[in-house]
Amino acid sequence: MLRALRKDGLLISARKLPDIAEIKEAAAKLSVRGSSFVCEPDYAGLEKLATLIQAGSLNIEVSDVIPLENAIEALEKIPQGHLVGKTVLKVS
Repeated sequence: MLRALRKDGLLISARKLPDIAEIKEAAAKLSVRGSSFVCEPDYAGLEKLATLIQAGSLNIEVSDVIPLENAIEALEKIPQGHLVGKTVLKVS
């Protein structure tokens, strides 16, 4: 992923990476930057996100909608690394 960035580019991951120090070191060698963050959902934060989505201020790209009973299928796609957008688990 880092090689796809232009010089001085920035890669931010919204998931916990195994060793961010190693990624930052590799990024520095390519004249790019790498960082990550992990956030815990809370009611107020989810309410704010819902408000932004309803107002059209935040667009979410959904790659797939999968029934909850097929959640393992969604998890199996993660290591493949070909997902663009979010996978939604539908609760009936």
